[in-house]
Amino acid sequence: MRHQELLNVLRTSDRTYPGVAAMADHLDQLSGDELTQFIEFLIAQGEDKAMGLLLNAIALGRIQIHPYILSQTLKIVHDIDDFTFPFREQDARAIDPLLELAFARDISIERNVLAATLAAELAVKFGVQQGEVKKVLIKLQNKSLPLEGKIYVQTTLDCLENNSYQDSLLSRFLERDIHQSLPKERPPRYIAQEHTVRRPVPKIGRNDPCHCGSGKKYKKCCLQKDQELFYNASPYAGLTMSQVISSPGMVEGTEVISNMRAYQIKKLNPEELKEDQLFAAYRRADVFGLHEIALNMLLELRDRPGKHDFALDHMHDLLYAALEAGNLELSKKIKHFLPQDDFHDQNIKQFHFELLENKDLFMTLEEQCRRSITENDMGSGNNLVDLAHCFDKTFPALSVVFSRAAMVEQSDAFLDNEVLLEIVRNARTDLDLDTYADPIEDILEWAMDMHDQDNELEEKEKVINELKQKIFEGRRVAVHKDRELREKERELKALSKKLEEGSLPGPSKYVQPEQAGTQGQGQGQENAARLKRRIEQLKMEIREQQQERRRLHQELESKEKAEIQRSLPEKSEHEMSSTQDEEDAQDVPALKRVHIPVYTEQFKKSCRQISAGIGAKALRAATGFATHDAPTLRQSKQLEKISSIYRIRVGINYRLMVRWKKGEDLEILDLIPRQEMDNWISNYVA
Repeated sequence: MRHQELLNVLRTSDRTYPGVAAMADHLDQLSGDELTQFIEFLIAQGEDKAMGLLLNAIALGRIQIHPYILSQTLKIVHDIDDFTFPFREQDARAIDPLLELAFARDISIERNVLAATLAAELAVKFGVQQGEVKKVLIKLQNKSLPLEGKIYVQTTLDCLENNSYQDSLLSRFLERDIHQSLPKERPPRYIAQEHTVRRPVPKIGRNDPCHCGSGKKYKKCCLQKDQELFYNASPYAGLTMSQVISSPGMVEGTEVISNMRAYQIKKLNPEELKEDQLFAAYRRADVFGLHEIALNMLLELRDRPGKHDFALDHMHDLLYAALEAGNLELSKKIKHFLPQDDFHDQNIKQFHFELLENKDLFMTLEEQCRRSITENDMGSGNNLVDLAHCFDKTFPALSVVFSRAAMVEQSDAFLDNEVLLEIVRNARTDLDLDTYADPIEDILEWAMDMHDQDNELEEKEKVINELKQKIFEGRRVAVHKDRELREKERELKALSKKLEEGSLPGPSKYVQPEQAGTQGQGQGQENAARLKRRIEQLKMEIREQQQERRRLHQELESKEKAEIQRSLPEKSEHEMSSTQDEEDAQDVPALKRVHIPVYTEQFKKSCRQISAGIGAKALRAATGFATHDAPTLRQSKQLEKISSIYRIRVGINYRLMVRWKKGEDLEILDLIPRQEMDNWISNYVA
């Protein structure tokens, strides 16, 4: 059966179970190659509604189709629900074509999500390629999806994680049966559209002569054919929607083109479009990534009166899009139509051309960068550091870029970063830039500050944990002492009661009666003396236990206060002294007392011998210290050997030395390299 004959059968078939079953019988008469060729014919013709009916027939007949050809039907099928049914019979070979569709630009984002969802279902069903499908879904998740799309993607990821679709949100959608979805009878048809429609044919009475000129009554001639046209009505009188889509130049405005799908854009003839329609077609083609068609629209627009420069401006945008898509051939074609002296960002475009023409030259660099990103074993070396060294002498700008990347990646490797920082400074010198003004200096300084703060917090945490342990042990000992004290108090109370009652042990039953009185009296006196001595001993022990108890409680209270104090942010001596200054300044209690710094000649000399960037940082640090700036105070440390001297970090390699004591002027003494700190202190003390 010829393609056109089959197409006519599809167009006249009902979307009911009997109609689709009859179409499935027609397909059984075709070989696999013939059916594949027919599907390709429908795709080329853009027969979207006929394609939906064909897919239903394929699903009902359980016919196997080449996975790639079947996946391409998603680009034109009108109802995406029709696309899902044939995939019930597909195997794992359909996963790759579906994943390719997940990033196709010539279909909507909803269709991208559907393709990825079907691929995930097949991956779970056959237990293959689940990791690959998951990567695609995560990339889709990073796009700007509508709410429904986000729900589908997240649900699909959950199903992949659980390796099952049962009881999921997608199970009702993915597990539908074609036999239950097709209606038994033809549903009613409606003329209503998303837009206001107008009559595609003039209004004629049933018994009036037919408008075709046959001489027959209208009801006997074209009535049935015209009624079919009503279901394809358009907003334009005398035209069907199919006519408007195939030839938009027949109407005014751009609404039809702005709503076209990719396969419809491909059929447009630029010469038949009006100027505003040409631009709308260019924009629509660019959205779908159809850059060749977009260029044809701009070339036609360029030849229209007064549109030459307008079209060329948009050709520059199209060139960027073609370069980003990696289409070198089309990029060269677009470049041919642009004046050579009219290029925006000529250098970067030229580099992009060279990049596409010489991809192999950059593969080694790509591999090195990929290893740096994917390999976490830093013991084997950092590729970014190696690349920074490679570019050091020959390509100073590249060495700066890779050094920055390496230092950000390993911001806590201070020794390695010092070497990289030297590379950056040398490269900046070669590039005639300020040696010490690279932004990475501030980043490393911030990283060092964070590292110091983390160490301080770790040390505080350690001390606090030790105090907590001591408090716990102290409480345990105190409880034990309290228990011993209570036992001794109970024993003292019992003995005192016995002594008061005189309930002392009597004489032995083996003593003669005449001796019993004398011995009993002596024994009672001896027992009473012993009890008194025991009572005095207990009283003394109780006093000692009470004293020990008070000492333990005082020690516990002292340790708990120390723990609370350590858990609070520390104030430097400078801050505490500043607080005292505020209390002393009763006349302006709401203001902090600012210390006007006195700059020594040595400091001025040091500033003149270093770069302007470091000198500016030193002045800002001096001002921050004088005005109690919190970030500056965090980078300030008091010297242990000389309590009145503070050092302030200036960048990574310099320290600002200042002298301050309550009641005296703030002196900015010197700016020295970090390595010279010990020598400076020795000279100052001497």
